[in-house]
This record gives sequence, C-alpha cells and structure tokens, in this order.
Amino acid sequence: TFATVSASGPLGFGARTYTLLPATLSASGGMSPLAVSVAAANQFTVASLNLNQFLDASDDARLGKASLTIAAMGLPDIIGLQEVETLAVLQRLAARIDADATAASVVPPAYEGIHMEHATADGLDVAFLVKSGPVQQVSVEQIAADAATEHPSLVLRALVSGPATSLPQAITVI
Repeated sequence: TFATVSASGPLGFGARTYTLLPATLSASGGMSPLAVSVAAANQFTVASLNLNQFLDASDDARLGKASLTIAAMGLPDIIGLQEVETLAVLQRLAARIDADATAASVVPPAYEGIHMEHATADGLDVAFLVKSGPVQQVSVEQIAADAATEHPSLVLRALVSGPATSLPQAITVI
C-alpha cells in the first residue's frame, strides 16, 4: 500500500542532490514506522548514519539534530558514520550526545570517536562512534585506501562485552 509523508524543514542542495533535514515528519497510510527496540541485556546494537557533509564542529543546530537522531536510534553501541570531516568534529558530536542524554536523565553513552584521515577531494571520511564501556576496540584499518578510491571503507574489529550467557562477542563492522 502507499503512504503519504509530510515533512517540513530546511532544504539543501549539494553534489547535485537535494536534501531535506526534517524538523517535523509524519506519515499516514501504508506501513507505520516502528521505534527501535531497546536492546536486552544480552544484545548489542549497531547502526549506520550518513551525516551529510558534517564539516563544522561549531554548527550547534547540526550537532543537535545529529544527537537527536542518534538518541532516536536508541543510542546504539556502535555507529558507522559517513561524511565526517575530522576527529575533532566527531569528538564534539560525542560530547553533545552525552550532554543531551544527561539533560534527558538518560545514562550518557560515553562514545569514543574513531576516525582515519584519507586524502579525499571533499575532505569527508567514514568513522565510528563506539560506546567505550561495552565495546573494546581490537583493531581499525582502512581498506581500499588507494588513489582510485574516493572514500575507502573503515573496518572495526571489536569485542562487545555483556552477560556471560551470550556475550562477549567478537564482531567486525565495515
């Protein structure tokens, strides 16, 4: 079935693509969106998010929207991020997420930023935010990081800890 989506917010244009950053969003008809379930004690969560040219760590509006988006995802244990400029931007986002969580009386996730610089024309890279408590980084490496690859993949190998009945689990996220 078809759905009707209504959204309002700033419209951007870059790299021959329009991007809507919705301030309000509603859907009717068709399938209903479902909230992300809170992970059980024996589970962990992994998410992916394109931050759409996340360049400026001083842009409080974008930091706030990214923080709210990640909170709506349920503060996943590991988040693969696309289009992040620098480690400083990533660290500022992690600090904003912690501040927003504290203000909402939620335990802050204490994300650690993982970013490897690559010489790209647009200065944007892939990165990870990982919860520093349950996630222990084993290794991080770029693959296909040659001149022919505009945005090489970042591979995270980690150990996620938790109850002895099902965790720890060794995982690889690309």
